[in-house]
Amino acid sequence: FRFEYGFMHRQGGVNHNDSILQKHPEWLGIGSDGKPSAYNNNDFYLNAYDPAVQKFMLDLMVESLERYPDVDGIQGDDRLPAMPRNSGYNEVTREAFKAAKGYYPPEDHQNSEWVRWRLDNLNAFAGTMYRTLKAKDSSLCVCVAPNKYPWCEENLMQDWPSWIRNGNVDL
Repeated sequence: FRFEYGFMHRQGGVNHNDSILQKHPEWLGIGSDGKPSAYNNNDFYLNAYDPAVQKFMLDLMVESLERYPDVDGIQGDDRLPAMPRNSGYNEVTREAFKAAKGYYPPEDHQNSEWVRWRLDNLNAFAGTMYRTLKAKDSSLCVCVAPNKYPWCEENLMQDWPSWIRNGNVDL
């Protein structure tokens, strides 16, 4: 199975009538400008740094393996795990950063410590995703198809060299 859109909510704009946002409006990603988080003002994202959003995504993957036991692989594409670089300004994420660092995230979304913390969050998700899927089926191929590095890190917070180094991907 290919989870092509990953944490992405929608292209072209936010749909507040979407069934996910109807139930969890707080899951919509927020950018440093206080507006919905979007890459290129077109691809809008759920808050991939939120543990509840991460759990939702993992639950979808696990359910797909349970419903279709003959599946031999799960692929995260150029949006899984990923978030626009200016993202992370949801209250849940701001509070998690404050708990870890002792202060709220800076307004500058390019601040190196703030960038590293968010990259580490998505890197940890990549590890959790890998271990969770492998626990369901150790022969499963867990693969990713991110964009070219370092572009993907600079734009979509994808640090896939770390995923490889840490053994969180098969291909």
